[in-house]
Amino acid sequence: MKLAQLTLWTFIVSVAAAATSNAAVPPDHAQRMERGLELFQKSIRPLLSDHCVKCHGGQKTKGDFDLTTREGLLRGGADGPSVKLYDSRSSRLFDLVSHAQEPHMPSKAAKRRSRRHSAKR
Repeated sequence: MKLAQLTLWTFIVSVAAAATSNAAVPPDHAQRMERGLELFQKSIRPLLSDHCVKCHGGQKTKGDFDLTTREGLLRGGADGPSVKLYDSRSSRLFDLVSHAQEPHMPSKAAKRRSRRHSAKR
């Protein structure tokens, strides 16, 4: 996954998590939410649609992890919460999409990379 995609994931996870936390709201919360919504609509939604919701959306939700709603993202899946509030880089979701933890997500992209890596040997 490209660095820009990881950065976007980090941003959306932190914004989405912050929006539902019971912790104190930072003074610039409204501005962060506005920027986050714009970024989500332009960049994150297409990534989720192209790479995630085929398996984690609607009636087909592998691992009980539904990314079609903000509530689903924040709830997490069968393995528990995927988002760590205010610390998205240490969240499970970030580790999965950055391929720091298995199963790598999206899994088909990981398989393609693995096959390309094996072919180069």
